Amino acid sequence: MASPKVPRKSELLDSAAILEGLLNQKEAPLGEAYLCWKMSLRWSEIVGPTIGEASRPYEISHGVLKIAVKSAGWIQQLHFSKREILETLNTKVPELKIIDVVFHVGRTKGTS
Repeated sequence: MASPKVPRKSELLDSAAILEGLLNQKEAPLGEAYLCWKMSLRWSEIVGPTIGEASRPYEISHGVLKIAVKSAGWIQQLHFSKREILETLNTKVPELKIIDVVFHVGRTKGTS
């Protein structure tokens, strides 16, 4: 009986690469949550330091990004900039295909 073919090291993918490949698909069960988390790591880089310090993305569902902000005043300010924020998001993270953003007062990394 012949022994099973053992793949060469160059043919093997490490488990982290496989998992990331699966999670990077927006349609995967955890895909949107993973992509939101990944985006949150770059949030200040994506939206700028001022908005980044006052807000935090926390959920993506069906193309709608939910963003926690420090206060109602910030909600009003960001609402005026909603179109620009959407354009920036879709330019810098086009794989997310964000169609809308919703702001809520909530915990941001700048608040405890």
